[in-house]
Amino acid sequence: MKKLILFLSLIIGIQFCIAQNGYPKEVILNKDTLVAFTYNQVRTINKGLEEGEGCKSELLATEKLVLKYDSLVKDGTELVKNLKLQIATNESIIIDKDNKYNLKEKQYEKSIKANNTNKTVGSIIIGVLGATVLGLTIYTVIK
Repeated sequence: MKKLILFLSLIIGIQFCIAQNGYPKEVILNKDTLVAFTYNQVRTINKGLEEGEGCKSELLATEKLVLKYDSLVKDGTELVKNLKLQIATNESIIIDKDNKYNLKEKQYEKSIKANNTNKTVGSIIIGVLGATVLGLTIYTVIK
């Protein structure tokens, strides 16, 4: 506990021993109030002001870039919207063409099936007629 009190007393004593130059200070001259700075303080203030001016110009340049890129994003969004519309239109055209193709394919398959059926019926009829003619010929020859 004594060490802690001694340590705190030492820190407080050091605070009072630090030299203070009293700047910036208020100076009254002919009923005008002025603020007096040391040369180093003026240099620090000027450096901060110059950095602030640099930041302002950088901010303006950044704002211009943001506006430019914002317009580019808007243009890109509009382009994407138009392309999506074109894709939807093309997809509907493809679906229509696909449906027409499927219909024609079914019609073709039906016509092939009907043609095969006609050939089969025709073959049967020719076979029956041929057998009949052959049978009649054999019957006539035998008789």
